[in-house]
Amino acid sequence: MLPPPAPLPVLAESDAAVAGEVTSCVGGLAPEWLAEEDLLRRAATVVAGAAAGRVPRGQLAFMAVTGPFRTVERNGVAYLDPDSYDRYVRFVDTVTCVSPERAVALIARFEPLLAEAMAALGEEGPGVRAGIDALLEKVLAVPMPQGFVPLSRPNVLYEYADPSLEALDDFQKQLLRMGPANLARLQDHARAVRAELARPEPPAAQSCPDA
Repeated sequence: MLPPPAPLPVLAESDAAVAGEVTSCVGGLAPEWLAEEDLLRRAATVVAGAAAGRVPRGQLAFMAVTGPFRTVERNGVAYLDPDSYDRYVRFVDTVTCVSPERAVALIARFEPLLAEAMAALGEEGPGVRAGIDALLEKVLAVPMPQGFVPLSRPNVLYEYADPSLEALDDFQKQLLRMGPANLARLQDHARAVRAELARPEPPAAQSCPDA
């Protein structure tokens, strides 16, 4: 029988506990984002922002892709450059490095602190699980691009030529830039996490099981 989990620290002193739990969940692979500060506050801001359709660049700056936005032109039409999709592999690797089962165990473990962090954002919004579910739904609602994705440029910035793609919110349009292979990996992971969250008896709030 597993021992009861250690008491939760206060939110301001939770980074070491979060890093320790996540490190045990990924079998020794220590993602570099575990060295960041205010992990749960960052997570709360990412959940609330992405669920509202915003791109949480400030909270995820340490995972920012390198290189400029690139396009290719064919017969006078601009398209997303497929060669640029590789820039997002590292981001997707980081997001999916924790298994769905263990991701939900972590949510359960730190849910009281995540709720406190979300409440401190000072805006009306969903609770922890409702916010995470809304974020996952947005990921799953991004249409899978088929072939080259055409762009238009009515002003300085490029837009998606397909009105249905341009109508997506900023968060979803950013995901679309990742290309079909990366988006498929994210959606598979999101689908599995969502299914795990929806289980009638969710995992108990305890430390992650041994890898």
